[in-house]
Amino acid sequence: MAAVLGEQGRIDALVNNAGAGYAGALEDTSLEEARAQFETNFFGMHRLCRAVLPAMRAQRGGGIVNMSSLGGFVSVPFQGFYCASKFAVEAYSEALRMEVRPFGIHVSMIEPGDYATGFTASRRMVAGADGGSAYAERCRRAVSQMAQDESGNTGIGPVVRKVLAVLEASNPCLRNPVASAVQRVLVALRPVMPESVFKYVMMSTYGIR
Repeated sequence: MAAVLGEQGRIDALVNNAGAGYAGALEDTSLEEARAQFETNFFGMHRLCRAVLPAMRAQRGGGIVNMSSLGGFVSVPFQGFYCASKFAVEAYSEALRMEVRPFGIHVSMIEPGDYATGFTASRRMVAGADGGSAYAERCRRAVSQMAQDESGNTGIGPVVRKVLAVLEASNPCLRNPVASAVQRVLVALRPVMPESVFKYVMMSTYGIR
């Protein structure tokens, strides 16, 4: 921040894009692994927001874009703590947007679906998700399907364009989903969908019925 302000005299945009993913059953996830998941996806975001806000308030303007996920609306089996961190991003961003509005600062989220990025190869399995876990086989199938879905969509252009559009907008939306039509419909219907139907769809999708 000191370097940016020293060179430019102001800061107009922050994109919180750093992310990490732990996969595995919740029961198999240690407290240390759960904390590590939140350190990057949630507390890292909070640290950076706090770093830029004094300058943005002083200049009476700026834009903050937090990278959320459709997993911030719909929990995915064996990605429980990742989804929990994105649910937290959703709540945080909604509250921050209202708090900083009087200072001319806009807060928005990008909510991608499945895209092929370095995230897939970097996904970490929790230490307890080995052959001795009662969840091992179902976890393997679910994570394999996740990786397949992500790897099948190599064009991340829509996500990049959405970030730029949000930063350039005079009054950007809080939530900006970028996903396939099927994924957007599932998320939209989640609040009114019977629990039994939702569970069937999700478990069938990841091959763990």
